[in-house]
Amino acid sequence: MREENYRYTVENGIYGLPKGSSWLKDRIKPGDRLVIYIGKSNCSEFCQSFVAVLEVTSEWRPSPGPTWPDEVNMKEIRYPWVVDVKPIAVGRVNFNDIKDELP
Repeated sequence: MREENYRYTVENGIYGLPKGSSWLKDRIKPGDRLVIYIGKSNCSEFCQSFVAVLEVTSEWRPSPGPTWPDEVNMKEIRYPWVVDVKPIAVGRVNFNDIKDELP
């Protein structure tokens, strides 16, 4: 996830699936938890880090329009399906610090 979108997600309690991942809406249900990872592009503070665990609290619904910062900037819907979420854990775990411990 892009860092700016992560901040928006936590502040607004909403998560969106990218167009290419829309099939996941049939697998992710209320009560499931999402582990959020920030990649190494378009980031400043949380690059290559796990930053949150979010619990899904609603059913999926179509996006009402451009919502996340990158969508608003591009004036297009990039995340056509959205769901409400609540933070379970928020913090930073750098991938490089734990990669050797992961199976």
